[in-house]
Amino acid sequence: MIKVWKKKWREHLEHDAGPENLGGPDSSLPSSRSESVPPDNFQAAVPPALSGSKRSQTQASLDSDSTPPVKKSRKDAASLHSIVLEPDSASCSPNELVVMYDQVHEVPETQLFHRLHSLDPSESILRRHFNDARRVGAEVGMCAADLIWRRALKNIRVPSSPYSGEEEEEEEEEDGPLKILNETKAEIWDAVQNWAFTMPNLDPNSRGFNVTPKFLRLVQILKSCEHYGEDFRGIIFVNRRAVAFAILDLIPMLGEHIGFVRAHAITGQGTLSFTSQQDVFRRFNMGIHNLLISTKSAEDLDLPTAVVVIRFDLFVGDVSYAFIRSRTAGKLSHLVHMMGQKNDSHRHILLSNSVLQHPDMMRWNNILQRCPTSAAPPRPLLVSRYSEHSDSEEDEASELCIEDPIAGGRIYPKEAAAVVYRLASTTCISPFPTPIFQFTSPSSASTTSPLYICTVSLPGTPAHNVAGMPCSSMAHARRSACYQVCLTLAEVGLLDSEAFLVPSRRSKGHAAERIVRPQDSSGVYYAGVQVYPRKAPDFWSNSTGDVGLLYPTVIVVQQSNQAAHAPILLLTRHRMSKFPSFKLFFSGSPVVIDTYRGAPFKLDDEKTTSLHLYTLRLCRAVANKAFICPLQDMPYFLAPLPAQWSVPDGLGRWELLNVVDHIPWEAVALGALSWFVPLKYGRAEEVAQDIEDAVIQDRATELTRRYDVLRVRPDLSPLSHPEDSPREAKFDTLLDYCKTVRKNFEGLKDEGQALIEISTVLQANSRLDPASRSAPLVGPPPPRYLIPELCLKFTVPASTFRTALLFPSITRRLDSFLLVKELNARFFNHQISEALLDMAITARSTRTEYDYERLELLGDSFLKYLSSIYVFVNEPSNKEGALHTARQHLVSNNTLFRSFDSAGLPSYVQSKPFSSKFWQPPNFRTTEEPQTKLAEINRHRKESEQRLGDKVIADVAEAILGAAYLSGGSDTALMAAKAMNIPFPNIEKWSDFDRKLLIPPSTITAELRPGGLHAVEDIINHKFKHPHILAQALTHASVSAAERVSYERLEFIGDAILDFLVIRYIFDRDSKLSPGGLTLLKGAMVSNSALAAVCISSGLHKHLLLAARLSDSVAEYMEQLKVKQAEEYELARVENRSPGQYWNELEAPKVLSDVVESVIGAMYISDNFTPVGVEAFFEAVLKPFYDKHITLKTVAHHPTKILYELIQAQRCQKFRFLKEKRGNETCCHILLHDVILASGEGPSISLAARSASSCALDALQGDAEFLRICDCPKHDEGKGRGKGFDEILSGLEE
Repeated sequence: MIKVWKKKWREHLEHDAGPENLGGPDSSLPSSRSESVPPDNFQAAVPPALSGSKRSQTQASLDSDSTPPVKKSRKDAASLHSIVLEPDSASCSPNELVVMYDQVHEVPETQLFHRLHSLDPSESILRRHFNDARRVGAEVGMCAADLIWRRALKNIRVPSSPYSGEEEEEEEEEDGPLKILNETKAEIWDAVQNWAFTMPNLDPNSRGFNVTPKFLRLVQILKSCEHYGEDFRGIIFVNRRAVAFAILDLIPMLGEHIGFVRAHAITGQGTLSFTSQQDVFRRFNMGIHNLLISTKSAEDLDLPTAVVVIRFDLFVGDVSYAFIRSRTAGKLSHLVHMMGQKNDSHRHILLSNSVLQHPDMMRWNNILQRCPTSAAPPRPLLVSRYSEHSDSEEDEASELCIEDPIAGGRIYPKEAAAVVYRLASTTCISPFPTPIFQFTSPSSASTTSPLYICTVSLPGTPAHNVAGMPCSSMAHARRSACYQVCLTLAEVGLLDSEAFLVPSRRSKGHAAERIVRPQDSSGVYYAGVQVYPRKAPDFWSNSTGDVGLLYPTVIVVQQSNQAAHAPILLLTRHRMSKFPSFKLFFSGSPVVIDTYRGAPFKLDDEKTTSLHLYTLRLCRAVANKAFICPLQDMPYFLAPLPAQWSVPDGLGRWELLNVVDHIPWEAVALGALSWFVPLKYGRAEEVAQDIEDAVIQDRATELTRRYDVLRVRPDLSPLSHPEDSPREAKFDTLLDYCKTVRKNFEGLKDEGQALIEISTVLQANSRLDPASRSAPLVGPPPPRYLIPELCLKFTVPASTFRTALLFPSITRRLDSFLLVKELNARFFNHQISEALLDMAITARSTRTEYDYERLELLGDSFLKYLSSIYVFVNEPSNKEGALHTARQHLVSNNTLFRSFDSAGLPSYVQSKPFSSKFWQPPNFRTTEEPQTKLAEINRHRKESEQRLGDKVIADVAEAILGAAYLSGGSDTALMAAKAMNIPFPNIEKWSDFDRKLLIPPSTITAELRPGGLHAVEDIINHKFKHPHILAQALTHASVSAAERVSYERLEFIGDAILDFLVIRYIFDRDSKLSPGGLTLLKGAMVSNSALAAVCISSGLHKHLLLAARLSDSVAEYMEQLKVKQAEEYELARVENRSPGQYWNELEAPKVLSDVVESVIGAMYISDNFTPVGVEAFFEAVLKPFYDKHITLKTVAHHPTKILYELIQAQRCQKFRFLKEKRGNETCCHILLHDVILASGEGPSISLAARSASSCALDALQGDAEFLRICDCPKHDEGKGRGKGFDEILSGLEE
């Protein structure tokens, strides 16, 4: 039988926490046959004797540890349950145990540390050792922290004598910084060399106790293994190399306690050669060493098996657990997990392991344990990104790794196997178990020193049958092959950012950089406004240097009613990520842009040079600026594809487009060489053929206007006077205009040639704003007709140039996607949907197709919900007023701003609208006059900054919470809150709330009326697990004695839960409604009067426990409400509409709305902080009521007023009514920016306006994007508001 400890904080009885459940009074551990449930504090101990009944003193001390008091009542207490799985017959699974230790949160620095810090205050000389000393002090203790410096002596290089050769070479700098450095090193050397190091003191009651409780627990575990004698073999897994060496140094000093232990440290391939490793393993098997202390970096190696394997540090991930578990020696061995008391992170690491929860995953683990070929995991694996690398930073800098160019994550060879297992778990490899590793020996290998080559089988991927280097062990061969798989996928651009498990070296968590607080003209600072640098994607700064492989991204404009747009290749030195489709806008009409990844390729020097010059040519033409950029600094290259090229159908996950063979290299070379070719003139047929897909210009200069051709006009010549061309209106002929205006005009060779009719001036405009219009041309009016003989043809085809003109807007969107990936990887562990995260960091001021406002409303409600539960649980004795105060501190804009700022996140916020006028590719500069160049520098500086109000930053934080909730629910949103430094200490997962809760017992709660429980359960459509909580929810303070509790605290959290349920409901129901509309609906749904009506209509009021005077008030209100309801229903029937809010004109007793909220709070707590019950209540009672009575049309009696409020919330100034008489009827049109939104008819203008407003509300509820045509917010600064509501209505009556 396999015994697995799992936390399920449910239905635990107080007597389960007694010492008898640890295997009896004489046992420190549950035996392998025990079925008992461990106590509330995970108080499992160390392995019992496996071959006899020997007991150590340490075991006795573990038995005597007291169990913390149970905080809940008998029925509510948390428990741990055993899950029993039937392994396959060949399984030799270990006994798995959890050992608790008290955590130390603050470790004092030692005297030696203070002495060395005084010598090196900046910690610049021995930075790594200072960091190691702090870590070791926290993990092992002060005694071990001092030993770090003794081991560091060999790294402190001090000149041996003043006459050494080295000293002579540095003699010239004797009086400089080098002398000071050497003197400081010498002082540090002397201080450490002469220091009197203390011995470890294991007595926790002694003042000299100098180890941590965690290390003391480890010693106790080892002590309990003494009965093994010479058969003892153990492995300890730690995270940091410094911790491994600290434990290694302490063990010889503890001969009195664990003298039988002979330890050796092994920390991956960085410290020992393969031969040395094998020698260590041989000595371990022989018993020369009987304890290995290994870092996580060596977990995938062929470590020998052991009877006791100890996870001193817990690591997240199924693969890590599987590797460590495979080091145990079968069913008589033990795997010990060391977990901190009340450490929620440790608890969730243990419980998130899918290997222990699914029989197939357990089978996979057993296969991995005994079979080198392993198998593809049958389910997706939990492979978490590591919070830190297990070995030193110095080793990281020199170690081989693959780095993600987008987010900076890394894959080292030691993590490669975890990446491959994760890929295999998401790639269809069937049937299970199918081997994924094959091992062969090269023919040249000797019999005494065999070599192994591992081949990885990943069918359907470019890395199928990839082999590694020959190695002396299967584990090293597997590591080499897995790293080669990662390298292969990275080289072809198919290894996404999520696969890089080690986070970027660029750390997070530092306060955001601020440039300066903005001032007005008089020097007064703007209150609540900061200036931050705008974050540019790191990808572009990583994309310079020599040109090797080029990774193509195909940009395709989906054809619509616009002119033809040819695909363009964006070529980068590193692979780009897969981007979603997005929209650009032509005068409000959307056009979809798709991107596809192509297979990488390498070019010769000639083609690379052509590509460089072609890209410069295209960017100069798009921006109409004299850009220059050296080849080494080019962030990307552009290449054309034929206009008729199309994407093949049915591209698979691992397929890449082969595009290099489709690049028209002759066109690239022509564009690189020159910006123009002559245009044919003369016969109309020849001209028509030459201008096909052509861009023409009428000036012999590169930076000028370019025109799109409509057609050839054989009916017009230079001697014609076109009536529809305003440019030549004052001249008799087009030829006369040329003679007058053009300098050095020498006449035409052919005055009878056909003219070319021009359709548009080709220029780059911002295409991200749905309300954008083409920018007006500056200067004289453009021509309508051109003379071919006086024109030149641009060397880039029109279809390619049209797409290139979209490139500034396209790159702005790609930058947004890259920033989101970077943000998601560094802060949120890829757990938030990238589309939602992009929306969450985009302010409305950017004028894009989306912004954070809807998500901010959802996130604001979630934050209130989270904060309410947090203060409810953590302040069990406070009443409603104090809870409100505590919650307000958590949800205030000031707290959100400071938290978001301290996390270093503001630079990721997007608040500036995009202007194509100021577009400039990274590293490009212009060749302009000094004054113009200075202006360009100032403009570029301003473009790289942005002003952010504190309120905007707080709103973005809430929007990210909303995005996180929609991506993964409450736990993901809680993770996002903690990543943004919003203060919720001691809570890691949502289930922690239930574990930490204190509930008033039933003895101080009033009793329900007879039959009240079943009646209320019928109303709410849910069963109460704890009826006394319902009684508390129905008890008003007026009948609650001093020793009894009322519903006040429950009403506090119920209010927040209801608020969140309502926002979530209308957010989904009215998915197109603007934030202003959502706020109106929410306000109507959660108002006291609406909830009072719900309470009466559902019958909850019948079960209230309240004083007589309040009962009379409720009865009186109920009678009045029935009358109003009947009147409203009859009026709605006559007017053929849905009934509205009949309760609005009545003053409802607050107790009625309070009890709805308190019952919701009671259900939530009774269900262990899960929303099952409250969602059932919402579906059964609230949703039908809301759908019937509260919609955008029924939210008030005057739909015109509601419409006006919505439009004003948009800050629109171009909103008006247009009346029109049609016989006996009056028609009213509602216009928004001169576009008819809705129309209505009626016998009077007011009724027609009401009808039109109702139709307009319907239209906006179905398509709130209609409001995007409004661009008033861009132009309303300093202007007053438009006409007021009363003025609009009076204008209608006139």
